[in-house]
Amino acid sequence: DRVKIRLAMDIALDRQAIADQIYLGYGVPIVMWQSWGYGARIPGSLWYNRWPVRPYDPQKARQLLAEAGYPNSFSMNAWVSELPNNPVNDDVMVAIANMWEKNLNIKGNLKTAQFNPTVRQNLIARTFGDHAFTFTLPVITGPAYANSNNHCSWCPLAYFEHPGIDALMRSGEGVLDVDKALAISTKIGDLTYNDVMSAGVVEGQLL
Repeated sequence: DRVKIRLAMDIALDRQAIADQIYLGYGVPIVMWQSWGYGARIPGSLWYNRWPVRPYDPQKARQLLAEAGYPNSFSMNAWVSELPNNPVNDDVMVAIANMWEKNLNIKGNLKTAQFNPTVRQNLIARTFGDHAFTFTLPVITGPAYANSNNHCSWCPLAYFEHPGIDALMRSGEGVLDVDKALAISTKIGDLTYNDVMSAGVVEGQLL
């Protein structure tokens, strides 16, 4: 049911509208932020089209939410934070919250807060509860590297924790063979995608 809820919230997002209206057309919809910089959208490149953006489908999203036991939806909190590397990061969170309310009737309690220290400290202490937030990744990463920093039980800060991710991360410790390491990283990406653990929104394009 939790996966259905996350999937409903994922496909209730009109990523193209965010790319067009907030990024002024200089953005591309994504679903896996770990694939940034790896050309996942470019034929023949690493992980090409392995984790495609799911179609925007509000009707199916409402159906999934009802199947998960929330026919009348629910309320939740969200942090709205501007970031030095992306001054529209806060606008993206507001847009997402509006789409959730419009398409799923999710009532969002938006809280303006600095990412550091407020949001970051809650991620470190694992006290973020039911808060959603947006974050703009300023560097190139892949699934294994990203999860070793913020998606595991022993990470300094955590966006989420999952025993399957923990197990895969442990299996990769000390692995120096490139192909084996890539296979583990791919499994981490597959699990993240299939369980809808996080949602990429838009990859900004630089001029």
